[in-house]
Amino acid sequence: MGAGMLVTKDDLDYGSKVPLYRQLADALSKAIEVGLADGTLQPGDPLPTEMELCEALDLSRSTVRKAYNELIEWKSVTRRAGQGTFVKRRRIHRSFEGAPSFHSEMRALGYEPSSKILSIKKVRPTTFQMAGLGLSIPEPVWDIVRADYADGIPLCVANVAVPVELMPELDSETAGRSFYEMFSEAMEDAGTSLERIHEAYGVASLPEWVAEVLGIDAGAPCFRIQRTTYDAEGRAWESAVRYETGENTRFDIDIRPDEVSYSHRY
Repeated sequence: MGAGMLVTKDDLDYGSKVPLYRQLADALSKAIEVGLADGTLQPGDPLPTEMELCEALDLSRSTVRKAYNELIEWKSVTRRAGQGTFVKRRRIHRSFEGAPSFHSEMRALGYEPSSKILSIKKVRPTTFQMAGLGLSIPEPVWDIVRADYADGIPLCVANVAVPVELMPELDSETAGRSFYEMFSEAMEDAGTSLERIHEAYGVASLPEWVAEVLGIDAGAPCFRIQRTTYDAEGRAWESAVRYETGENTRFDIDIRPDEVSYSHRY
């Protein structure tokens, strides 16, 4: 791949106050995003070497290296020792608005969703699960561990607790569907309806068992999302903890002062 196929001198303003390394990083990032979208670039494609960019753009080696370091920080590329710099998978941009279902959200974004049940068993709930479900006594729950994918890319892993009393029969096939659809149908059969879903976002270090599923390093920063699904009577049908990282996804938040409800907890 030649450097001119991604960035040319016309993409840079050599007289600007914006550092050249930042201009180069921005230009390369946009070119990679466009290339992945239109198919001219694929994950794993090699990028120009530092020397190729230096010669093509009349830039110093340190400028090009700083630009590539920016792209690595932004998760646009990956560097392999002794081999070079390579395009990474396009991150999926997710929104806090719209579809409450992972499956419907991915389809709306043009991806093929899938889920894999890693384990499902009937257990005595933990103290954390009891609190999330609002249980006063340790009634049996289904303990489900599930990984969700988009076009085969692992995006998140969830540990979900569901009261056995509310869903006596639950198997891997049912739990592998859209949770939103599963709970909506079960609630309708029980003579109620899905009223609301509450999610609380925090930052944590990625547990080792989740890192193995996602294929990234344990201890990496991640979102730890606590999710509870309620019916019209206020009963909690689900208490879940979901782990997501910025490796393959990015969340976009559109804030409208007259529509958004939020709170801070310190």
